Amino acid sequence: TPVPAGWSLKAPITADPGLTRADAAYFPDTGRIYVFGGRPVDSPPGNYNQNIYVYDPGANSWATASTTLTDTRVSNLQAAVLTGPSGPRIYLFGGSPSSGDPDPTPSDIVRVYDPVSGSLTNADPWPQNPTAVPGGGAVFNNKYYLFGGFDPLTGGGITLDTIWEFDPMAAPGSQWSLKSTHMSLDRGYIGTVTIGNYIYLAGGSQWDGAALTNETILERYDPTANTISTMAPIPTGSSNWSAYTDGTMLYAAGGFFPTAIDIMYIYDPAANSWSTGQPMLQAVRNYASTQIGNNQFYAIGGYDSASAISNYNQVYSLSIPCLTPTATATSPAATAR
Repeated sequence: TPVPAGWSLKAPITADPGLTRADAAYFPDTGRIYVFGGRPVDSPPGNYNQNIYVYDPGANSWATASTTLTDTRVSNLQAAVLTGPSGPRIYLFGGSPSSGDPDPTPSDIVRVYDPVSGSLTNADPWPQNPTAVPGGGAVFNNKYYLFGGFDPLTGGGITLDTIWEFDPMAAPGSQWSLKSTHMSLDRGYIGTVTIGNYIYLAGGSQWDGAALTNETILERYDPTANTISTMAPIPTGSSNWSAYTDGTMLYAAGGFFPTAIDIMYIYDPAANSWSTGQPMLQAVRNYASTQIGNNQFYAIGGYDSASAISNYNQVYSLSIPCLTPTATATSPAATAR
């Protein structure tokens, strides 16, 4: 009997009282999920997180790594696993101070974390000028593509339409390149995921001078041809969320600014159409996200529907075959897990 699809709550992250505007990455070599950056509170003191939280999915337990981040502009960073000259590492792109910081300048730093040794080094900084909060990102062919973003410094705040490519195998000083193609709508806080040969950009926020919007746009970027296309719009605009994939479909959960929602939208690239799936157990936005394989999607922390910083650890599991052997007539009944 297959394990049914759906959301479940796992052990909450041990950040106190919770964590928002962080990001996460699953590292196959250790079988662990690593959560970086963000903040446990919005106002100083303590409005940044330098700890690296480590989740063991098998034991459903948390630990804290001995390594800590060395900078404090760590909200809204983006995490991705890439292979550099020394092997697989977790790359952490950019980050920003919290809203309570007197200096809103985002960071251009690219941190490189080795979960096996605990080492933390730097790659080439993101050349975006002025510096910005990363908008959305995804990996294709061991390169990281960073889309859009929010520049809080220019004209009281603007969103970007740029596409940057980061190559971890390139020589130092030449790891970044700015693509000639632009998004059709400038924005940040995008749900972004690679499916096959394309990167999909779901929703996101523009800045209207006073608040962030929630956009319905879906774009498909072809990294090989360096072209971008507009696809069927999302039924309801959203932002400050993440996108996942089972290898075929796009799943985008929660999000929405300023009040988090629990809706999960599912996009079918073959039909170019949207539907809804099982809602999240807890409505959240600005959560840390990662996935294990193509069947487990994690949403960790985030602002809840009351705009409080949460410690939820929600996982969506797709229907997968039960691996428990079939019971014989003389054996106790096997239970799917």
